[in-house]
Amino acid sequence: MSDVDFVPGANAPLPATSATFTAAARQAVDLSALVVGDDLRVASTDDVVFYNQPTTPGVRLVGTSIEIDTTALRPGAHAVLCVVSADGADRLDDLTAEIAAAGVPVGRLRVADARPASICWEVYRRGEGWKIRAVGQGYDGGLGALLVAHGVEVEDDGASTAQAPAAPTPGASPPPSTAGVPHASATPFASSHSSTTATPHVPASAPAWTSSPGSPVGSTSGPAGSGVHASGPLPSQAAPQQSARPEWQGPAPADVPVLPQHAFERMMSVFEDAARSVATYESVTAHATDRLDGELSTALADPASRATGGGSARDDAQRRHDDLVAQARARLEADHSVLAHELRVIDPQLPAPLASWDSPSWLRRGPAPDGIRVGEVHTTHTSLRVPLCVYAPMIRPLWLDGPSNMVAPAAIAVVLRLLALDPAARVEIVDPRGELTELAQACGPLLAASPAVLREDIAARIANIVDRADRTLMSIRAGVETDAAPTVLVLGDLAEDIDEQNLVTLIRLLELGPAHGVSMIVTGPPGDRSSNSAVTLLDEVSMHLPVTQGQTLRDPWVGSEWQFDIDLAPFDPSERGRIVETLAHP
Repeated sequence: MSDVDFVPGANAPLPATSATFTAAARQAVDLSALVVGDDLRVASTDDVVFYNQPTTPGVRLVGTSIEIDTTALRPGAHAVLCVVSADGADRLDDLTAEIAAAGVPVGRLRVADARPASICWEVYRRGEGWKIRAVGQGYDGGLGALLVAHGVEVEDDGASTAQAPAAPTPGASPPPSTAGVPHASATPFASSHSSTTATPHVPASAPAWTSSPGSPVGSTSGPAGSGVHASGPLPSQAAPQQSARPEWQGPAPADVPVLPQHAFERMMSVFEDAARSVATYESVTAHATDRLDGELSTALADPASRATGGGSARDDAQRRHDDLVAQARARLEADHSVLAHELRVIDPQLPAPLASWDSPSWLRRGPAPDGIRVGEVHTTHTSLRVPLCVYAPMIRPLWLDGPSNMVAPAAIAVVLRLLALDPAARVEIVDPRGELTELAQACGPLLAASPAVLREDIAARIANIVDRADRTLMSIRAGVETDAAPTVLVLGDLAEDIDEQNLVTLIRLLELGPAHGVSMIVTGPPGDRSSNSAVTLLDEVSMHLPVTQGQTLRDPWVGSEWQFDIDLAPFDPSERGRIVETLAHP
């Protein structure tokens, strides 16, 4: 097979700043493209390139190809979705979609039985560079359904405002129906494929390609909130091909420097690439197993071969299975090796809130990124360990689940990283059971006040925090500049020791939104808190991270399962003290 053949989900660097998309099938096809943000939705109808609107900044339809210039895309563009469709068809047979750079093919996707409108390729931003990803996601509702799913309203057939079809290009298919004519959309983004009128179809050989709204942490207990999963049984008649990355002439991702303002995005991009590589591997291996089962059943159903237990047919089937699995593993290990190298190279460049504890970034001050590191995820398939990061200031509380003796090092790590984000932040500790003593001792010079332990002290402390948050928001809404320092609030075990009214007051902070500048950390086991409705609500809205080893999370892109290890502050007192001293005197 060619070294540019990709399976859905496979990705590679784009070796140039421009790319050309072409496609062909047994049916006549039309090409179109969507310029989308990081939510996979267009900003306006100007972001759609099709037969009646052949150009937009950075993308143009030229004859039977789409030409993309990544340097000319509009500000805020995160990706270009390359689309193929056929008017009046219920499927596309033997679809081949190709991406070329400088006239040389760099990616080819083949789908034997595609839906009438399909996203073939995604050209997407990766740090300061660009990559290509094979998608292969189809829509039964045709081009109109695909456009709706990405934020475009379309006119109904026969609508008076529909645009008239343009004269077809020689050698190209007739223009699509006016049901696919774009119209500006004001529909808020919920999920990239959440519309009931735009149900996507994913080829059975591919992992599902959508993103899930919400936290990148996923779920600790199963599919809920964990994104989507590989869909459907894999076909037995044809093995999905493994992509092989060509020898790129341009810089590898590891060679692209990290800008602080893009550091968080860079880390999440590494996680996404790792997740999609795992999904491709799991899809291929599942197909190999299904095919082996089918071939063995066929062999044993033959009376002539049943007497010998299948004989050579069984051996041949097992060999094909083993070869396919070996190819898939080699591809996965190669992909993850590249990502591991990238993580090693960029770690010293990352701002301290995202870097490892031994990074030189902890010795210097730099621009603040958009998040902090909270741990690492890894899979049983390879040795790759990927940092897991969350947005900061935190949009919702971070609940560290686990026994108090294991929570302290994790809480110290989160507090130090939030202070590296903004050393002026006030650290407040509410500790009704006295279980955060280690945190208070480790961060002593950084605390705004001694931990609140007694009920009356806790009530006063919480009221003061909420009052400061209210005043900050009032200033912002009035257009008055404020130099109010953000707050890092750490709450100890909440079981029965905090008055419910105080908790209700705390939950007001969640209603005010992230502009109030309070990042909330809750510690302790979740337990049975049904007797306190306020704690139950706080439990439900928090982002939970387990502090014990062996827990699993699901990524938000394909829903694969990952082992999670919480980030822990350095245990060496001198090393921890050096970091605290640096933060105390920025």
